[in-house]
Amino acid sequence: MGLTRRAFLRELARGNRSFPRAQLSGWDLSGANLSGTDLSQGELRETVLRDADLSHAVLVAADLAGADLTGANLTGAVLTGAVLAAADLTDADLTGARLVGAQLPGARLYVTDLTGAELVRCEMSEVYGVEATFDQADLTGAVLRGADLADARFVGASLVGTDLQGANLRGALLTGVNLLGADMTGATPG
Repeated sequence: MGLTRRAFLRELARGNRSFPRAQLSGWDLSGANLSGTDLSQGELRETVLRDADLSHAVLVAADLAGADLTGANLTGAVLTGAVLAAADLTDADLTGARLVGAQLPGARLYVTDLTGAELVRCEMSEVYGVEATFDQADLTGAVLRGADLADARFVGASLVGTDLQGANLRGALLTGVNLLGADMTGATPG
């Protein structure tokens, strides 16, 4: 979709919430209300979405590599198969978000809230998830090799079959966690 930034914002203001395959890479959409917007298969590489409202947005297979989502509201968002490599999700709220099969290698998840998020089979190697909250999250089969998860919370989370090789879990709260089949070779214990 070849919209200009101005035309895109005008369409949003008119109530249009359907923009599949939108080309928004590099745009500054800080603080934008994108709640419930369909941006499936969109190109949002290095897009600035600081403090944007993406609650219940549909970002299936969207490319958000390098995007700045600091402080963004992504509660209930659908990011199945999305690419968030090296994205900054510092202090973002992903409560109840669906990220099945998403790619987040090198993403910044500092103090990010992923309570109840579905992170099944996510590629999350080398993420910086210090003080992140994964309470009640489903990380079944996720790959967190070399991740820094110091002081993160995993209360009641499912880490079944999760790859935590070399992860830093120092100070992490792992109360009521299911670690059946998890690989913690070389991980720093909590």
